[in-house]
Amino acid sequence: MNPAELEAVAELAVLTGFVVDVGAETHRPWARLWVARRTAAIDAVEAFALTWLAADELHVIALGTHPDCRRQGLARSLIERIIEDGREHSARLIILEVRESNAPARRLYEAFGFAESRLRRRYYQDPEEDGIELTLAANPSENGRSRSPGGLDSEVSA
Repeated sequence: MNPAELEAVAELAVLTGFVVDVGAETHRPWARLWVARRTAAIDAVEAFALTWLAADELHVIALGTHPDCRRQGLARSLIERIIEDGREHSARLIILEVRESNAPARRLYEAFGFAESRLRRRYYQDPEEDGIELTLAANPSENGRSRSPGGLDSEVSA
């Protein structure tokens, strides 16, 4: 990822409510940083995902889409890539947290087979809100739920 893309990810993280030290993440061997655009012809970073591979789990630390680019398949493309990465690295589980009030994101994750595993009281700040932990068995034979709800034309790159 080039410096301009890293700066764009840092700006998008702030815009979407995440605190991410992009520079530090690029030096962590367990971290994966993905960006997405509607097409390769677009220079702007329109969505990003940050994951950590820890033991046999892949943790989604942040996934954000620019407000002007939502509902265009970018987050869906990133989730597909995250699931693929989890399988490539033999992750047993993919884990993420989502705000309880974020119904669109919860529906998207559930479309991929993510299921609620626990409630995390007062997990989020500004505003304070509960978080819902969602998990997905990265190996489809483990739970039979993992699936991709459709392919998209967006570009996802690391």
